[in-house]
Amino acid sequence: MRERNASVIPGWMREPVAGGVRDSDVRGIVSAVRAPIGPTGVIPEAVRPSGPSGRPAANVPVSGSGWAREIPLGPPPGVAQADRLMDAQDAKDKAERIREAAQLRAMDKLDALHAKIVEGKK
Repeated sequence: MRERNASVIPGWMREPVAGGVRDSDVRGIVSAVRAPIGPTGVIPEAVRPSGPSGRPAANVPVSGSGWAREIPLGPPPGVAQADRLMDAQDAKDKAERIREAAQLRAMDKLDALHAKIVEGKK
């Protein structure tokens, strides 16, 4: 059976199949399978970022547990200033709408008065 299968294999493939796989090839395959795929959770001491005082930066875990310092939830900086600017613009827009509405009412009154005058002349 083996002889029959060997005759089907092309000549350029017979030698590696017949010779088998070397031990160094097997060790390379095993080490490649066991190697980590992505980054590990441990940062080497030489690569750890540090702050200006030489201590670890504020948001870098010291114990290696993977936890960083807590950052409280809240509005980002500048939101209060943006709110004040929008409130000021809203007040301007409201004043403009009130002025336009008053002008429209005044024009309606003038149109009604004009219509009465025109009818009175007839």
